[in-house]
Amino acid sequence: MKKFKEISDLGLITAFMTLGYSPMDRHKINKKVLFSFEWDEEMQRIEGAFFNNRLDVDARTYQTTMKAIKNSIYQMED
Repeated sequence: MKKFKEISDLGLITAFMTLGYSPMDRHKINKKVLFSFEWDEEMQRIEGAFFNNRLDVDARTYQTTMKAIKNSIYQMED
């Protein structure tokens, strides 16, 4: 059975997408945007590394990915 997790933390979303993960869905609740990811043990490890300041990602890719995510959020209709 597939597990899914909804994430609203922009930094964590950016980290996942920088590492090649794609959200299955995204939606707005009030002014908060949630991204749904298919969840597995590796993503759990990445999440832990992210919040413990132990995750290594390419800084330039992270920055351009965050910019693209923000642009897509701003283009979402309310």
